[in-house]
Amino acid sequence: MDNKLNVSFLPTIEDYVYMRLERLGLKTSKEIRMFFRIIGIIGFMGGAAGFLNLRENIVQIICWILLMIAGLYMLSYYDIIRPSVERNRAVRFFNYNKRNICSKNIKLENGVLTAADELSSIRLTGESIYSIEETKNNIFIFYDIENFIYIPKRSITEKQKQLILEMK
Repeated sequence: MDNKLNVSFLPTIEDYVYMRLERLGLKTSKEIRMFFRIIGIIGFMGGAAGFLNLRENIVQIICWILLMIAGLYMLSYYDIIRPSVERNRAVRFFNYNKRNICSKNIKLENGVLTAADELSSIRLTGESIYSIEETKNNIFIFYDIENFIYIPKRSITEKQKQLILEMK
């Protein structure tokens, strides 16, 4: 089997946005998202029940409405609000830093992965890779718990993807 890989790509705004959104999804555990959803449902239902049954004065009505709003916020935070905010941040960051965006070159030869661009370079062996995560649009190669190299799937073939995933 040919153990060589050579990929070059210029990150587009879509690549960058998908990378940020998918990285956000990797950082947020399913348990935390489920916790927010459950708290949101409890808050909304509690606010609605209080509003329907216990509205003796204007202060109580306002409190029950605020509880329903807080419940909706918690319920939709990870599915709607956070991705929308992160998408806007990513677009602004990409547009502000366009002049610093340069072509990325990823090479795999004899078990050594080299990622380079005009500003930096890193060499990784299989032992120095913390983990490799595959998402819908990207492959993330973590070389410690926070730092990673990402490769948009649009820039690689299925065979190249398998070579990268086999580095684990």
